[in-house]
Order: sequence, then structure tokens, then C-alpha cells
Amino acid sequence: MFYINNGGGDFCSISCSFKFNNPLIEVVCHTCGKSFKKKKLDADKEERHFCSRSCANKYSSNINKEQKTLNQKKWANSEEGKRFLTKTSKLACIKSIEIRKLKRKMNKCPVCGKEFRVMFKHKKYCSATCYNKISGGIKRGSSRGKHGWYKGYWCDSSWELAWVIYNLDHGIKFERNHQGFEYEFEGKKHKYYPDFILEDGTYVEIKSVMGEKNKAKIASFPTSIKVLQHKEIKIFIDHAIKIYGKNFISLYEDGPGSNPGIPANIVSIP
Repeated sequence: MFYINNGGGDFCSISCSFKFNNPLIEVVCHTCGKSFKKKKLDADKEERHFCSRSCANKYSSNINKEQKTLNQKKWANSEEGKRFLTKTSKLACIKSIEIRKLKRKMNKCPVCGKEFRVMFKHKKYCSATCYNKISGGIKRGSSRGKHGWYKGYWCDSSWELAWVIYNLDHGIKFERNHQGFEYEFEGKKHKYYPDFILEDGTYVEIKSVMGEKNKAKIASFPTSIKVLQHKEIKIFIDHAIKIYGKNFISLYEDGPGSNPGIPANIVSIP
């Protein structure tokens, strides 16, 4: 009764007066379209309503992007913008051409003998066709062995190098395999690329460890394949050591790509 006696009108308190004069009204979120309630005085002050901070931020972000795009287009179409963009584009093109000319060098393909220009030294072949003639399907250098090139053949380990040396020294014809064979392991399909193929069509796989996945590869292989492990590879390593010494991996054209922390002159002998 104190508030009414002092001229407060029909309400028992200021809070009741505010509730009556500023009721909750239903509005729609400008971003997501969700309906929610908001105080009338607050709703009257704003043109757009947002149900959450994330909706408000999303709207602001879109508006800023649109405004930035409009400003960029406006500047690009102005005389100053046109002059700047034309000059910058010309300089960038000239610089790019000069850099390319400096980097390009002549290289000779070891397969077909064709000379071609390259940007970087590591490009050894003129085309994918020449590369596929001697390369396997697995990415070069993906193995953990001492890898490199020997007389035009890529070897992924010292064991593969010993096998290649033996066959070349004894005139046995072979090629690096580049054909993939599909197999299934744990319900998923994969591609398997044996290491080499002999003249009679026999495939050769040089593998130190035969895990479950490797066993699945061999078991599902559709044709004849020889798997060389510790016992089978020994004759090839013995030949390489006898003719070229224990450090036969130094025969790699660019030196052996050994693992970090393993000396290049140490070879694992089964």
C-alpha cells in the first residue's frame, strides 16, 4: 500500500509496473528463423532479432564479408585500382617467367635417351611411360631400407640391390614390376605390387618379414610368385659382397638413402 499511497498508481511495486509496461513478446530470429520471446522495449529498439550470440555473430560475419567484397570490387573498378592491378600482374608474370628460366635445366632420360627440360634435378624420366618401364607401383623411397638407383633400376633395400646385382652379373633378364594385383584383407580391397618379374613371367617378392597382410597378398596372388626371405636371399648378398665388398650399397648412383642413425657402410646379412 506504500507505493499506491505515494502516487504509484495501480501497481503494488515497481517490478510489477515494469512487467506490465514491458511484457515478453514473440519475435523471429533473423538468422535461423526460430521463434523466441523478448522484452517489448528491447524488441522495439532493434530492427533485427537474434535468438543466440552465435546467430548474431553469423549474421555480422556474412554482412562483413559482403561489405568487404563490395569494397574490393569498387576499388578494383576505380582508376587507381586498375592501374595498380595491371602493374602488379605484369611484374608477377615477368618474375615468374625469369625464375622458371633460371631453374630449368636439360636432363637425359635413362630409358629412351630423350633430352628434356626440367625444373628440378630429381626428375629423372621424360614421361610416366618411361618411368613405368622400370619402376614398381609403390612410391619410391617409401620403404625403410637403404634405397637408390643402380644401372637404371630402382631398389628399395640392400637386399633388392643384391638381387639386381646378381641377376645383371649373370645375364638373367628381369624388369621392375609396375602392375598391381587386387587382394582382400580384413574385409577391405587393396593393391599389391610385387617387386620384380622374370623373363618367364614369374614374379619375385623380396620380403624380410611376412606378416598377416603379406601372407594375404601371396595367398591370393593369381600367378606364379617367388618369395625371397632370409634363407633365399643369402646367395645374392654373398655374391654382391664377394664381388663388390661389404659396402656394395655404395654402388647406388646418388649414394644410399639410409635410415637416420644407421651408418651407410653397414649391411644386414641374413
